[in-house]
Amino acid sequence: MYIFLFSLSYSFHKKSIQKKIYIQINFIKHYYNIKKNKYFSSRYLSQNKNYLSTINIIKILKHISKDNTII
Repeated sequence: MYIFLFSLSYSFHKKSIQKKIYIQINFIKHYYNIKKNKYFSSRYLSQNKNYLSTINIIKILKHISKDNTII
């Protein structure tokens, strides 16, 4: 019984992490589109709690991708 509950809670935890990652990726796409169009909505970015971490992820992705594009 304990093992079953543990695995159940783990699967829920895993789903929440996936959801967070999905939201983060969507935010990065949104930010990148704004930057491409030479339009920077700092108000939108400041409202987002993960602003700093998102900026860091973008920097990392820029280093990883050769042509600076996020699919």
